[in-house]
Amino acid sequence: MKSALYEREPPDSPVWWNAYVRATIAFPERDRSKLSELREEIARGPMLQGVVPNLDAVDRLIEYFEQPYAVAYGKGFNACH
Repeated sequence: MKSALYEREPPDSPVWWNAYVRATIAFPERDRSKLSELREEIARGPMLQGVVPNLDAVDRLIEYFEQPYAVAYGKGFNACH
């Protein structure tokens, strides 16, 4: 996952990608504090078509923190179909 981080994230990026990747890394590391901190960072990010990108995914990681990643991530995927 760490290889997915931008060395220099574009300041005008419509998605705060590095914060999302770091939040995703915090989930299997069981670092709830870091996950919550990154969630707040993402929430302050730019909106794209009326929503903050990846905020819903990070919210699911927090909601299903005690579950495996497949369960937490899958909840949002299943809700869309």
